[in-house]
Amino acid sequence: FTFHHCQTRQLMMVKKLQASAYLPFAATHSIGIGGATFNERGEILLIRERPLPSQLAAATTEVPTHWKLPGGMVEPFENFTDAVVREVFEETGVTATFSQMLALRHHHHGQFGASNIYFVALLQATSAQIAIDEREIAEARWFEPMAFLQDPTAGAYNKLLVQLALKAYQHAMSEPALAPTAKPDHATAGVGWHSHKIPGYRAADDTYEVFSPRFIRG
Repeated sequence: FTFHHCQTRQLMMVKKLQASAYLPFAATHSIGIGGATFNERGEILLIRERPLPSQLAAATTEVPTHWKLPGGMVEPFENFTDAVVREVFEETGVTATFSQMLALRHHHHGQFGASNIYFVALLQATSAQIAIDEREIAEARWFEPMAFLQDPTAGAYNKLLVQLALKAYQHAMSEPALAPTAKPDHATAGVGWHSHKIPGYRAADDTYEVFSPRFIRG
């Protein structure tokens, strides 16, 4: 037997009965989701996270934190739609409803040496009052999207997500709701996905690959 993986209450060991038997690795990816949440005025909800204690201890100057979408990890056995609504509420106190999936990011510098898959969903706020989780969040605020996109200090990745979110929000506002029996128009229903490769946070050659439906191409 050889070690495969362990959890808090379990240590898993395996033995192949045939040398060619396929045995998938455990925990090769972590899964997260962020919420692009719009209010009735067309403003988008963004947060700044508090630096981790390890970041503060290692820093010689103030650790910068960037405005980004609220979000976090999907819990075991949790649906994506439930996870994104929960994360937005936990971090900002804003309640919202799920509208549609917006984008998908994949990169290979996640926690514990694993790759990370991060979904982004479009949400419609059902409340506007902000009450942040002060343990994790330094600040949360409603932004006029174009003002954020014109901010020279905003990162390329977060700008891309806000740009895609704004296009999806505008598209949703311009399209009449489909009747339950109606068939979607595939010319505008986001059939197919575009890939956007942009610099990540760590190094110039570390790219984030973000996928978005065709009709909201950045």
